[in-house]
Amino acid sequence: MNNKTCVGAGLVALDIILNGSKEKQPIISTGGTCGNVLSILAFLGWKTIPIARLGLNDASNKILEDLKKNGVDTTLVEASESGNTPIIIHRIIKKDNKITHRFEFKDPDNGNWLPRYKPVLSKDVERIVNKNNEKSPRVFFFDKISRSTINFAKHYKKQGSVIYFEPSSYGRNLKMFNECLDVADILKFSEDRIDDHLEKKQKVPIEIITRGSQGIIYRYKRGTKSSGWITQKAMKVLDFKDSAGSGDWCSAGIISLLFAEDKFNIKKLNGNSIDRAIRFGQVLGALNCMFDGARGLMYSLNSNQLDETLLKEEQFSLNDLNLYEKERLIKLDKKTSIKSLYY
Repeated sequence: MNNKTCVGAGLVALDIILNGSKEKQPIISTGGTCGNVLSILAFLGWKTIPIARLGLNDASNKILEDLKKNGVDTTLVEASESGNTPIIIHRIIKKDNKITHRFEFKDPDNGNWLPRYKPVLSKDVERIVNKNNEKSPRVFFFDKISRSTINFAKHYKKQGSVIYFEPSSYGRNLKMFNECLDVADILKFSEDRIDDHLEKKQKVPIEIITRGSQGIIYRYKRGTKSSGWITQKAMKVLDFKDSAGSGDWCSAGIISLLFAEDKFNIKKLNGNSIDRAIRFGQVLGALNCMFDGARGLMYSLNSNQLDETLLKEEQFSLNDLNLYEKERLIKLDKKTSIKSLYY
């Protein structure tokens, strides 16, 4: 099994970040849960390989440029006329001394729907698996429910990979969702996306539910015995800017710490290891809340500053950090239309 390698399939999108200020130009970067988690893991020293089916347009070029700049292996990011390059407007809203964000899926210039996600075709799974030089990655991550992502998960499960499933909903087919649970080793989701899981019998070895300002609850089992739900309180952020991407940082933190060692067994992980990994994920998510964008932390802090010494902290402010400014991929010129990215 390969050292610190994560293959992922699911949402790889182009984020256009509008921070509510007329003075600041929009920022473009790779987004989507899968795109963010694998980019963050690369930042943390992992080899990461996303699988995606993009379209032939400038948006795809921007995604590829950003991924490569951040050390992500783009061998399995394919672009074709039948593919789509998802574009998401990430709008930061500052009103009445409160900061929130929302994701928009229509072009703000003309009101038309922006391109949405298309899964890899199931007939292409075997070809893509054979194309991948990493035959047994340590972790396989997926966030979208489709026949192809399930088949990828089943394949890598047989190769000994840990399967990390992070859905945003049940999807359109509950049978397929349950098929994902059957193959998953770790299940993580937000309570505001799936809100009826608490009373259900545990099916996955590690189950994690994020609850925003209320922190995280999780449970794990060894054999048939479940730990029951355990609570991890939220971190305090004193210089809050934007909470987008915090869940993605949390997942990357969990993966990077829990599976950092060469020898591991998902069924033999102890409660303390799981607790520390989840706490580390919370720390990274909290730190990112002090910056604009889903991965703003990457452009302001060196990765070697993100280690287990942060676990003892209960709150964070910008004054605690040794910051620097790293140039973003691109700032969208106000004269450039969003439509030009996908047409």
